[in-house]
Amino acid sequence: MMREVEAHLRSFLCRDYYEDVIRLNKAISRSGNGAGLQPMMPPFAYSGNPFALRRKQCIALFGLNPRWLGPEDKWAEREYWPVKRAVDAFRSGQEAGFHEYRRIRAGYFDDDSTIYYGKYFTRLGNLIGKHLFGYHRSTPGNTFARSVFRQSIFKTDFLPWFSNNTSDISWGKVASSSSQDQALQSYYELISSFLTALEPRWIQCNGKESRQLAELLFEARFSEESVHGASGKRYIFFVGETTRPIGIPIISHSFGRFNGEDSFSAIAARFKALCGAHTFNFD
Repeated sequence: MMREVEAHLRSFLCRDYYEDVIRLNKAISRSGNGAGLQPMMPPFAYSGNPFALRRKQCIALFGLNPRWLGPEDKWAEREYWPVKRAVDAFRSGQEAGFHEYRRIRAGYFDDDSTIYYGKYFTRLGNLIGKHLFGYHRSTPGNTFARSVFRQSIFKTDFLPWFSNNTSDISWGKVASSSSQDQALQSYYELISSFLTALEPRWIQCNGKESRQLAELLFEARFSEESVHGASGKRYIFFVGETTRPIGIPIISHSFGRFNGEDSFSAIAARFKALCGAHTFNFD
């Protein structure tokens, strides 16, 4: 099955990403002034090495889209430009570019990775590892989070193109364009092939803005749930079941890196009760 995934990845990376972004900036703009996607950057289809994950022993975690920190940021030299050079080389016919793209992405969560974005991933990885996987942390939070993502999470986004402000994106327009725009079709075929090959235990949507898109892509029907944390504060999230490309539980919650122990532990406990213990028993 991973051969099919690789074929979809090759096809997607061969696309003219500049033209795709120019077109999508108009098609999915919330205000009509552009969606803010960066045309200079190729898409980041995933982070980490999903090709190394064990089937049925992982989850799929969807963010909204990669965050653009700017051409002068330290991440430009560390990550942006090396990936851009690799994709441009592959698109020009150099097979080595494809392997370089995979190599760069595969090492994202390694302990010695210099492109790991801890501001986003460390808190989220710690919360998921502790409250959903039941892992006991015996290493520093940064190291623990990296290992959680490396071993157990297929990390991807609903849009693989960069922007620095998701408020300019209309997720309803993304949903309506998903069956019409060829770039979106190619990307979502890639995502579907990953899900079919990996059969994750559940899909987790980090950011409730994408719920309408998730309903369409995965043919999922969500129901609203609410819980009270130990603090007494009420938290709302959404759960459901997908039917495409596979049937698994799905949960949508607010951005995990802004959540604390109070909210995430309460949401995780309710999600476990709704899905059953068997969903969370990993080898």
